Amino acid sequence: MLFIEKIAQSQSVEAPSTTISLAPLQAYVVKNISEDISLDDLAATVGISKFALTRLFHKYYGIAPMRWMWSFRAHLARDIISKGIGLALMDVLTLCGFNSPQHFSRFFRKTLPLRVLREEHE
Repeated sequence: MLFIEKIAQSQSVEAPSTTISLAPLQAYVVKNISEDISLDDLAATVGISKFALTRLFHKYYGIAPMRWMWSFRAHLARDIISKGIGLALMDVLTLCGFNSPQHFSRFFRKTLPLRVLREEHE
């Protein structure tokens, strides 16, 4: 199953006075995947402050919203590369919002360890 299919099954984050679904965030990131997306943009998508969004993400997911977004992008890039659809690596990087091969490589290695990638291909 592709990462993009797995995230479609994400659950909502519920707080006493706020319910946040990841679906609008995912849709926004996919729609604007190759654009620069800020924490303010993500917060505006769900209609709360960037501080509230950060607190909720840390509380319920143990991760910062921006790290989630970059992880989302890295997984999407991995899916595109693994499909072998013939795009040049730089095209995949640009499509997924990475500004440089170094940025992609550094984040990709942190997010998807080589061991995991090898196991998927065996």
